[in-house]
Amino acid sequence: MAVCFPGKKQILVLAVALALVAAAVMCQASFGRTPILGVRFVPDGDTLLLKSGDWIRYIGIDAPETAKKNSPAQPFAQKARSANQKLVQKGVRLEYGQQTEDRHGRTLAYVYTDEGIFVNAQMLRQGLAWCLFIAPDTGRFDELMAAQRRAMDKGQGIWAGLDKSAGPVSGNPRSMRFHLTEHYPANKNARLFNSVWDAFYAGYAPCANCLPDWQRTKWPKKQGEGPS
Repeated sequence: MAVCFPGKKQILVLAVALALVAAAVMCQASFGRTPILGVRFVPDGDTLLLKSGDWIRYIGIDAPETAKKNSPAQPFAQKARSANQKLVQKGVRLEYGQQTEDRHGRTLAYVYTDEGIFVNAQMLRQGLAWCLFIAPDTGRFDELMAAQRRAMDKGQGIWAGLDKSAGPVSGNPRSMRFHLTEHYPANKNARLFNSVWDAFYAGYAPCANCLPDWQRTKWPKKQGEGPS
């Protein structure tokens, strides 16, 4: 009986595969050793306060704003807060990105439960947040977008009531934000979306300045019309 020995190319492929598996196991083991951090307070769907006194802002997502002085809560804000609170109540593990803090001094992180649930993505899967592209921490944006699109396709949470014909809006490919067309007119750099839905599905997020309350905005139906 002939005995087949693997060639050099097969050995190389096998070695690379084993190395990748070993790296994944080491990464998981390393993450498993990170401490569980107690949570003191959850104000909304994308932030939490640790018992240590550190504020944590979730990388890559944005959630509806809860009520503040002179501004009411946005739709689904309380549901987002409750869902986040339920996920992190037993403590969290943190994975940090390239940027340490945001402009408010909050620590930026990917957040996990003790059971390993990726909270950033889970909030998106429930339709209680949307993706927020902010460089340089964009390495997991595709993963987060997949979670958002799944929620949009299923009509979860905020996506259930969003008018798919509402628009048009104009997107800035550099910032990955979409704007009212009168605020960001169509030009060679702009990406025109027929609807808000299309902009979200492409990974764009609403401009905080011209669309601070996008869920309550009455959108024009045709390009050129101003919001009513």
